[in-house]
Amino acid sequence: MRELLIALTLLAVGVGSAWGDQLSGELTCSKGCPDEATATVEQVFKAEDEGFSVIAYQVTWRGHKVIVEDPVRWTNLSVGDKVRFLVLKHDMTSQANGKRLLSFTVTKP
Repeated sequence: MRELLIALTLLAVGVGSAWGDQLSGELTCSKGCPDEATATVEQVFKAEDEGFSVIAYQVTWRGHKVIVEDPVRWTNLSVGDKVRFLVLKHDMTSQANGKRLLSFTVTKP
């Protein structure tokens, strides 16, 4: 589980850095974006180190297990709780190595 949490953190940092370098803050969003969804928390990922913390939740969204991030720690949910989140669709196909990306972020309670 620790390895998954580390991988998620590195992914979030890496994707954020890549977007900043390649896009200069110019993300476009597909039609209807962002969507808001609610799902049941299936697993909680959290860690603390020297006063710093991270929390994320595994949920099922449209039949897929996904990770919902809470980058500013608005929540402290448990398995079985409901979480509200934004579904963000980033259309980066206009970039050289463009992709269509999804991200999931907790909404403020």
